[in-house]
Amino acid sequence: METTYKEVIPIPKRISKRKRKEYYKVFFRAKTKDLIKVWNFLDELIDELDNPFKRKRTGRPPKFKDMRIYAKICILIGYFDYTLDEVAGCLPILANGSLDRSNIDRWFQRMDIYYIERASELLNNKLEYMFDHGEYIVDATKFASTEYHETFHKGEITYELDLVGLHILVNYFVKEGFISIVKFHVSDGWSNESPIFREKILSKTKLKPNRRLHGDKGFAAEETFEMLFEKELIPNICHKENTKRGFWTKKAKKLYNNNLRKQIRGLVETVFGGMQTETDNKVRFKLDNTKKLYVSIRALTHQIRTYFRALVYKALSYWLSFATTSKNPYKIKKHNYLN
Repeated sequence: METTYKEVIPIPKRISKRKRKEYYKVFFRAKTKDLIKVWNFLDELIDELDNPFKRKRTGRPPKFKDMRIYAKICILIGYFDYTLDEVAGCLPILANGSLDRSNIDRWFQRMDIYYIERASELLNNKLEYMFDHGEYIVDATKFASTEYHETFHKGEITYELDLVGLHILVNYFVKEGFISIVKFHVSDGWSNESPIFREKILSKTKLKPNRRLHGDKGFAAEETFEMLFEKELIPNICHKENTKRGFWTKKAKKLYNNNLRKQIRGLVETVFGGMQTETDNKVRFKLDNTKKLYVSIRALTHQIRTYFRALVYKALSYWLSFATTSKNPYKIKKHNYLN
């Protein structure tokens, strides 16, 4: 019996880019470039805000003479979601020196949350100066810790995860598409959104009048609408059936535009989505102060990245506007962290 053989043509397997030769060298080189870019930018940011750490006349002198290094170390922990050991491994490249993890932890605990809030507000002011019209959006999310606390629920003692709330008010620049955090507040646990928005954000923030403010049902309250109208803002907040029917609530209901809220309100989720993708909204720190500090730096991370994209956007806009001219009399300031 004659045997026949069928020719088999092998199908070439597509090689994954992550497995190709020299990939990890390129990956770590790009990661180091991003690291140095943020490190250099933080020098300018700290110079504008003043250094949160001061050298003391008495006691043991710090290892680095430049006190800005300690502030930048604290911000890098939250910016890249680094562990203490990972930050210690980056210092020989960034600061030409070393620092053990115990000292890094000590400086991180001394960092002031209010300083991170000031840094975020400064970057928001820069973005407000670059762009024109915007729409305000308010929302909140929660971060879960690895620690549990004992609670009494429905007649039984149960254990629940410790939560940290992040409440933000963002400005959506309609023409350019950027989202900037105007003000944020980090709270203990997960509580009602409307009182925190009024007491910690709205009352302490200077907002531009005649702008809409979008929000979901959690922010619908008579006191909230009253404060918004006092600040000459246009509330576009979804109403609840059990909301107290006061004068300001009725006035806000007449101005409510449901289609516009559906188009704009969901854009705030891009801020929370980036945090969810990178950190899964989990906090590994145990102390209350370090938990809040880490979440605050996550909000500042969004501001820094938005500011980087805005600088590139403005540079391209200027270049395109003068690309057809023979000579450009205007020179764009070149930042060393854009390299």
